[in-house]
Amino acid sequence: MTKVDVIIPFTDLHELFPKDIARDMRDFSHFTQFLKSWTVLHIFQRPCLTIGDKDYIISNNYDVLCCYQIFKELIESTRTGTEKRILKFYRDFMMGNEETLYVSTLTAAYNEKNKSKLSDFTIRKWLNRLNQIGYVEKQEDDNDKRKYIYVPLIEENIEKPENNYDLEKQTKILSILEKSFNSWKKIICEQKGVNIKENIFSKKIVCVDCLKNYTLLNVQKLLSLTGNVFKYFDTPKQNQILENNPKNICVSKKKAIATIPKGQLPNCFSCHKPIIRLTSLTNIDGKPIHKKCKLDIEAQKKKSDWKCPELDTLDDRPFCNVISSFLAKPEDCSKDCSLLEEIGT
Repeated sequence: MTKVDVIIPFTDLHELFPKDIARDMRDFSHFTQFLKSWTVLHIFQRPCLTIGDKDYIISNNYDVLCCYQIFKELIESTRTGTEKRILKFYRDFMMGNEETLYVSTLTAAYNEKNKSKLSDFTIRKWLNRLNQIGYVEKQEDDNDKRKYIYVPLIEENIEKPENNYDLEKQTKILSILEKSFNSWKKIICEQKGVNIKENIFSKKIVCVDCLKNYTLLNVQKLLSLTGNVFKYFDTPKQNQILENNPKNICVSKKKAIATIPKGQLPNCFSCHKPIIRLTSLTNIDGKPIHKKCKLDIEAQKKKSDWKCPELDTLDDRPFCNVISSFLAKPEDCSKDCSLLEEIGT
């Protein structure tokens, strides 16, 4: 297979990105490289453009929307050079807050809503960082010169990730992509020696006019494809403390045992001894157990389920027809019963 490149058929793609600071140009370059990598992952579903002896995989609007959403999750922390948790702290406890904000009040508010507590030293560091990037203003308190008041400056965070299910927002992006694609298509039509195939491994030729069906998916189909990607980013990450606690690990029937981290193996529910090696771990009805213990339980169950064909009941008492005698309990008549061995059966 010959080497191929990726071509992005959207000449106005830069309109989707900010242009306020110097690093925006570098970030846009990183985005286009990420978009090309994403397109290569779907190489079997993307049309192939051949110009001369060079092949190009063509990105479509699905690729752009997915990569754009991932990029928007990172852009604020990337552009400001600030940790995401500090920016989240600003949005949750400072933005739109009209109260007088001190380090002590913000520390108390944060610790009230979070299980992991932070000291005023950490909150003060976060506030100093927000002050450096222009999110808050630090002022001396007129009543107490030893204290500082922190005033939020960003009332509406334009870099905050949008609601990805907003159809109006998605339609605006798609209109920009459609307009830029039409401009790119005119340039391609003027080129000589251009061939377009359904994909790089197919021999089916696609005309330039039909290329739109492969590159610009309709809104409904597009949202159905990108729904899972958007849903992942819109879903808040849940606390994983219970799942990471070794005492709460239970082997699920449908979950691969190999996914349990080493050093977090539970105790055997039969012998109550710790399971040292992952290879000796199995389960019964979702409960962790040694493989050896499981074999013993299955053997005992098989033995208890067996019934001697000569065992009968007489006067509500177990009676063995072989030795013509009553038994103390039905279990005395078994495959390895000494009474049966004595009479040669």
